[in-house]
Amino acid sequence: MHVPATVSWFISMTGCIFDWLAPAPSASTGGPTTASTAVSTAASLEQDVSLTIEPSWVSIEPGKPVTLNCILSCNNESICEPSPRLVWRASSGQLNPEASIVGGTLTIESAVSSDEQYYYCQAESDKLSLVAKTIIIVRQRCE
Repeated sequence: MHVPATVSWFISMTGCIFDWLAPAPSASTGGPTTASTAVSTAASLEQDVSLTIEPSWVSIEPGKPVTLNCILSCNNESICEPSPRLVWRASSGQLNPEASIVGGTLTIESAVSSDEQYYYCQAESDKLSLVAKTIIIVRQRCE
C-alpha cells in the first residue's frame, strides 16, 4: 500500500502501525482520530473547476468515525450547469455497507480494517468528469 509522502510509518513486531513523524493535527479536523490533515487532494479542469476531498488522507483507529468531504468548486457556470452528480467509490469496489452518503459527504460511523483503502469522489455531468482521491488507513490498536 502506498502511504502519503508527508508521513513516516513504522510497524512493530506485532503488526501495530505507529505514526512516527505525522503532521500536526489541524483545528478543522479535531485531531488524529478524525483526520490527520486538512491538506486537499484536487483535480481541476482549465482552472474553472476543481474537485477536492478533505482531508487528503486519514489515519484512524478501528471503531472511530471517519468523514470525507467531496467539494466541487466552479468558476464557470457554462461547465457546471446543470450541477454535476457526485459519486463515491472505493478501490476494492465496495464501500462499507454501513457508510452513509449525503451530498458530497461520505461518513463511516465505526471504521473497520476493511475500510482501509483508497476512496474516489467523481463529479459527473454531460460536460465534465473529474475524480479526486484520498486514502483511509485503519491502524491496529496496540496495547
